[in-house]
Amino acid sequence: MNINTYLKESIAKGVSRGTYKTFAALRKEIAALKRDQIQLRRTVKELGKKQAALAVQAPKTSDIDTSKFRRPSNGAAVRNVRAKLGLSQEQFAKLVKVSSGCIALWEKSTGLIKMRSNTLAEFGKARLMNKTSARAALGLK
Repeated sequence: MNINTYLKESIAKGVSRGTYKTFAALRKEIAALKRDQIQLRRTVKELGKKQAALAVQAPKTSDIDTSKFRRPSNGAAVRNVRAKLGLSQEQFAKLVKVSSGCIALWEKSTGLIKMRSNTLAEFGKARLMNKTSARAALGLK
C-alpha cells in the first residue's frame, strides 16, 4: 500500500466519522420534531372534537323561528324602534348584535331591509322591548 492510498483511506474514514456525528445529531432533532408533530395532531384532533360538541350546543340559525318577526319595511321603521327604546345607534347595535355602522346604513335606507335570520330575531326581540328592559339587557341604568 502506498502513502497516497493510505492518506485517501484515512481522509475518507475521518470524513465519514465527522459526518456520522453530524447526521446523528440531525436524526435526533428530526425524531424530536416528529414527536412534536404527532402531539400537535393529537391536540388538533381533540380541539376538533370539542368544537363539534360546542357546535351541537349552540342554536343554529335555521333553528330560530323568524316567522313571528316581520322585517322592517325601511330605515324609518328601524329609527322608530330605536327612538322608542331611547337608545343611541351604538347601544341599539349592541342590543341587536350588529355594528353601529350597520344601524346607520339601515336608518338611511329607503327600501326593504334585508337581514340574516339571527339578526332578524334579535331585531324582533328589540321591537317587543320597552325602554326599561332594553336598558337592562344592555346593562345600563
